[in-house]
Amino acid sequence: MPTIYALSGRHNSGKTTTLNLLLTSLESKYPSRTEVFRRGRKDLTVVMDLPSGQRVGVACGGDTAFVVNSNLTTLTSHNCDVIFCATRSYGGTVDAVNTYAASHSIHFEVKQVNANDDLVVARKLLTLAGL
Repeated sequence: MPTIYALSGRHNSGKTTTLNLLLTSLESKYPSRTEVFRRGRKDLTVVMDLPSGQRVGVACGGDTAFVVNSNLTTLTSHNCDVIFCATRSYGGTVDAVNTYAASHSIHFEVKQVNANDDLVVARKLLTLAGL
């Protein structure tokens, strides 16, 4: 069953920074084909095919339910085995992730407001996903 790892936290808690660090770590460890679907100033939506055959999706934007829905629709339509995304702490963005509970395993990781732990949290998410 595919898995969604949702990094949740309040606005400006470092979710996007953490997911960008996660993506950089993945690209360093697995220099493979990367397909970028959306590129904002900081918010990316990316699919990577790993040498193991796994397909990984990363969506850095997650401040509104519309953005989370759009990102998850894109990544699930590309049959990602593992998805990393951002959400707020509660409300519509969390509900958007939970709509995938029937077809995906879902794990929420809370991001505290601490600029010093972005890389630690990124590594934790990668470890949880076995990457």
